[in-house]
Amino acid sequence: MAEVPLAPVSTPSDGLWRVGRKTNPLRPSRLDPSGDIQFDGNGRIREPGRYDGRQHGTLYFSSDLEGCFAETLATFRVSAALKEDALSDEREQKNLKRAGVIGTTWREGRSIVHVHPKRQEGFLDIADAATLAALSDILRPELADLGIPYLDLGRVMSPNRKVTHAIAKWAAGAVDADGNPLYTGIRYISRHGKNWACWALFHRTEFEESVDEIVQEIDDRKDVPRDCPELLRIADLFGLTIE
Repeated sequence: MAEVPLAPVSTPSDGLWRVGRKTNPLRPSRLDPSGDIQFDGNGRIREPGRYDGRQHGTLYFSSDLEGCFAETLATFRVSAALKEDALSDEREQKNLKRAGVIGTTWREGRSIVHVHPKRQEGFLDIADAATLAALSDILRPELADLGIPYLDLGRVMSPNRKVTHAIAKWAAGAVDADGNPLYTGIRYISRHGKNWACWALFHRTEFEESVDEIVQEIDDRKDVPRDCPELLRIADLFGLTIE
């Protein structure tokens, strides 16, 4: 594949943060090859990661710990509809009390991880106007199939994961003249606010056999304490209760 004139960016010098499941906090996520709908341990549909792929795995990070909690706790936010219904419905008032609670089990099942990608440069900046314009041309057939005229921030931050999966598939597969990967991953802005920069790090099994080959842990893994300042700030922002 010919080299594409897209200027990549580098990760912060002080590393990246992640809140992951304690059993394997650095486990990459990927799309199921079968295309079947996946379910989590509670029987709910598991929404795929924004930049997951079938041919590559993806690890998601934030530039700071607060961003990690914003990304992981957003699913606990109480809907506007439930709040509105609770004003006049006693049953919904009870549901409202149970909603928005971060249980002890959730905290005890997570670890805080601080890492440096072993290749800190080479991240595609998806919020860059020139990158969006170039990808609109590169991915023209895929976008046409999806009924999308061009890429903009609204489309790459929308719930339509088919768009971002197409971007990830191209970026993870792009190589230089010597067959080496062009891009380490993708930098993007959290859809929960421009406050947080997020990073999707590709794990390509044809180039890296293990996750240890793409990240180096800076500190020891930590538990998530109830009084973690970043956790408390996001809980307050999202109206959540920490048990």
